[in-house]
Amino acid sequence: MNFLAHIFLSFPHELLTVGNCFGDFVKGKNLALLPEKIQKGISLHRFIDQQTDQNIFFRQTVARLRERQGAYASVLADLFYDYFLSKNWHLFSEMPVDVFAKKVYEIFEKNHANLPLDWQKIAISMSNYNWLVHYGSRFGIEKSLEGIAKRATFENKIGAAWHDLESNYEELNADFLQFFPTIRQESYVWIEKNL
Repeated sequence: MNFLAHIFLSFPHELLTVGNCFGDFVKGKNLALLPEKIQKGISLHRFIDQQTDQNIFFRQTVARLRERQGAYASVLADLFYDYFLSKNWHLFSEMPVDVFAKKVYEIFEKNHANLPLDWQKIAISMSNYNWLVHYGSRFGIEKSLEGIAKRATFENKIGAAWHDLESNYEELNADFLQFFPTIRQESYVWIEKNL
């Protein structure tokens, strides 16, 4: 999953949320330099990724996208799940997504000094451009797709990915709605055991 879902699954635990959000950006020995609860957030991030990759409904989503998107199918599934979380937000939270996003940006600002420089830049961009809210829009998804396409190293059809989302909307949304309650429960159990 992408930023919105990872953050949602650790909110409102501040340092856990910071680590869970930026878990993909930590390599090797740099982990030990971070505050303990941020380290735990990174561990949660890795746990969520592992559980996601093993989940039958997530795998089904990846399979739906693989024919056209090949090696990038799982990356796009992660992004699309943020879109579907935003679209189905009312099923999982009483707090409006824009209020949630504002609280998250405040957490990042409050913990700015705890963030490595590359995280600081991402957090500022996330807040300035309101990524967490825009994941629920075509504009936000297409901006994210542009970023993925720029970083892509293999030949791809990422430019057609919005069409893939639209043409498989009902099936992908159904996969997400089967998947998300499970990963949410697994995350809550992990947090209870590890905090």
